[in-house]
Amino acid sequence: MNRCNNIVSGLIAAFTLTAAAQAAHVTYQIDPSRSELALSGAVRYYFNGSVFGFSPQGEGSLLARFGGTISGTLSDSTLTLAGGSSITGLANTAGPFLPLGPGAVDVYGITTWSNNGMANNRMFDITLDLPTGAATHGAPFAGSVAYTGQSAGIFPFFSGSQTDALSLAGITSANTSAAQVSLSADGPVETLIIPIDAQLILFGNGTGVETRLTGSIVATRLVPAPGAASLLALGLLGAARRRRA
Repeated sequence: MNRCNNIVSGLIAAFTLTAAAQAAHVTYQIDPSRSELALSGAVRYYFNGSVFGFSPQGEGSLLARFGGTISGTLSDSTLTLAGGSSITGLANTAGPFLPLGPGAVDVYGITTWSNNGMANNRMFDITLDLPTGAATHGAPFAGSVAYTGQSAGIFPFFSGSQTDALSLAGITSANTSAAQVSLSADGPVETLIIPIDAQLILFGNGTGVETRLTGSIVATRLVPAPGAASLLALGLLGAARRRRA
């Protein structure tokens, strides 16, 4: 009997250690009440070195909340990112912004230089992804940030038009925030905080729109109740005892 119990106990330990060591694909739900990214930046004319910084169209027009999901592979305290996240800019309460035109969700409203002086610009339908990197608890996020989906803006200094939308999708930047990632649990709720500092630049016609996003994204997930492996192991032990009897 003792020999049988020892064998099953060994199986339990091996099973538990294997399950703990395995990486799992997980998805976190972003909390819009705690996820904000501020927009700063400038229009830079590379041919003459002129730089014109962003100004807000109104109070709060350069600060937006985000929702959506973050997906990756979790192993111990490291979340590995390889695309598949959808960090979506929500409608800014300071909007709608000028100039009017295409787009469903106004995220940022900007005033800066155009070919004919100061002009309104806006960024809309913004979605971000985390195409690469590792988010490890207690360390800066070493990875990249990218505009994806229908992300676009109206920047009249490129074409002179107040209605032409320019796609931002595919523009990628390394994350340079020195702040630390947090991955913590409170009961069944696991909370992920990723600090963001990324400069994403749209180039064209000797001009660059240098958009810099700074802030943090906070997301949570419900962790499956612990003990599933133990319950399975207890079932094995009970079966072994019944066979022994």
